[in-house]
Amino acid sequence: MESGDCIWSLSEANGRCDFAVTIKRKVEFEFPREVLLVEIERYCSFSGCATRNLIGLTKSEAIGYRGFDCIKCQSWNDDRVDPLELPESWRDEVCLGSDNDLRPN
Repeated sequence: MESGDCIWSLSEANGRCDFAVTIKRKVEFEFPREVLLVEIERYCSFSGCATRNLIGLTKSEAIGYRGFDCIKCQSWNDDRVDPLELPESWRDEVCLGSDNDLRPN
């Protein structure tokens, strides 16, 4: 047998037990790939500003996204995410989140 196939301890060398053959198992980890962050581009809607704003959103932030503060003038801009701007795997949940906000109380 090849030397890599056996494990010998002192008791095995002394003949107190049968020799043991190790079975090497390959350990594999699987990490599913999914989108963690999307970036959307928006321009400030206030006259005289029109600054380009890049906004990074996680899935949960995209569901609750309702606007942004301009990075230049700090003005609030009401906004919604278009489902076509998001990964396909997020669209159903984001659309459902938007529908919940539109329902009357």
